[in-house]
Amino acid sequence: MDDHDDSRLRQQEQHLRATEEAVPSSSKKRWRLLAHTISKKRRTEGDDDLALSVCRRFLTFGLMQYGEMEAPTASSGIWKSVTFAPGHGDASFHAAVHLLSDEAVSVEDLVGFNNTGNVCIWPAEEVMAYYVGKHAKICAGRRVVELGAGMTGVAGLVAASVKAESVLLTDGNEKSVANLDLIVRHSKISNVSARLLRWDAPADLEGLEHSVDVILAADCLFFNEYRLPLLDTIVKLLSSNGEAYIFAPSRSGTFDKFADLAKLRDDLSIEIETDYDEVVSSGRDAAALLCASNGFDENLHYPKLIVLRRK
Repeated sequence: MDDHDDSRLRQQEQHLRATEEAVPSSSKKRWRLLAHTISKKRRTEGDDDLALSVCRRFLTFGLMQYGEMEAPTASSGIWKSVTFAPGHGDASFHAAVHLLSDEAVSVEDLVGFNNTGNVCIWPAEEVMAYYVGKHAKICAGRRVVELGAGMTGVAGLVAASVKAESVLLTDGNEKSVANLDLIVRHSKISNVSARLLRWDAPADLEGLEHSVDVILAADCLFFNEYRLPLLDTIVKLLSSNGEAYIFAPSRSGTFDKFADLAKLRDDLSIEIETDYDEVVSSGRDAAALLCASNGFDENLHYPKLIVLRRK
């Protein structure tokens, strides 16, 4: 490691420490609630790994900043302002996101279809939002759908800011979709909407088949029973020149299992990238140096990238 790399890692380390200290305690409580809930539910291989992951304290690569803000409307949750961290994106980007308070989250809310996005903004979503902002041409002028957008759909909001033709935020959890709709209504962005979309419910795709230019998905590969429905959904949604950007950690082989399914499709091309961005890779290396204190585990927290394209 040369002096330049060492200096860069020290800067990343300092930023990660500052970011970790700024994480609100309510987010940590939601992590604990989800871990407790899932540990009592289905005990498949992928779900066991999920229960482990939510017990860890690593929350962010420091690519975005989350600040306090006055609630624009009466609600049972908390509002946070979201901006890119200095030097990591368009300084003019600003979004307001709503998170459910601990009191508003019940076991029934968390146990459901692809429910983890109900808890907080996960590292893979943060990285995907950063990537979309940095590579604006991916979404500019195109029809974008975020699958499994969870509670906030931050990457989709960034896609709208880089002038996507339209952005549809989707999730399979009704409470998540209601919250996404609240965020969209507050943001007053005319080209963004929210909709319930369950990957195993063909009726939810009505009117969307082969109409989507860009699909975004973050950390959606861990549930064993939903990997094939997710892939089928992607294929049904993509337009003739469409492409899907999927960010997800290894999670004890769940990333590879999805990639293997995608490789079996003769109508898709697949690219897999581990080091797709120098800043993100540096953040991973810095986080690894602090793993004893921040809970970082590359297997659980560092998202790799799959790009699927129509042939």
